[in-house]
Amino acid sequence: MKEFRNDEINVSVFLEEKAYSSLKEITDKSVNLETGGILIGYYDVSSLNAIITEITIAPEDSKSGRNWFHRGVLGLKQLLIYRWQAREDYYLGEWHLHPKSSPQPSLIDVSQMKQISNDKRYNCKEPLLLIVGEINRELDINLMLIMNDKIYKFMEKIL
Repeated sequence: MKEFRNDEINVSVFLEEKAYSSLKEITDKSVNLETGGILIGYYDVSSLNAIITEITIAPEDSKSGRNWFHRGVLGLKQLLIYRWQAREDYYLGEWHLHPKSSPQPSLIDVSQMKQISNDKRYNCKEPLLLIVGEINRELDINLMLIMNDKIYKFMEKIL
């Protein structure tokens, strides 16, 4: 399990090995196009630390190019209902790939995450954004939390 930490707000985000393996598999198949999906998981008993259990592929109605990605919605509602009923996991945020580039968020990325945090349909006031940069098949993960319109960055804790 990978751990990402923000000491300013004393919060960790854990990425389960199965989710990380899925991330690697999806990004390996991206063929130089951006791709992405949603983060599914839960919060621990303290309700502070998030555990990402699943990283989805791009829904079929998604659109992408070399430097852009618009996540579709086809099948996500049903998937989230199923995950909640099966193991009480739910939507934690978004992820996408920056192929052959750094994982730094664009102004559009930040704006979209702030919109999600304020949109009651998502029911996610503090969404996570995970961006993967991929250069020479090496993954570089940038993880952040949007809370009260502020961005909190997480650093991977090396054990």
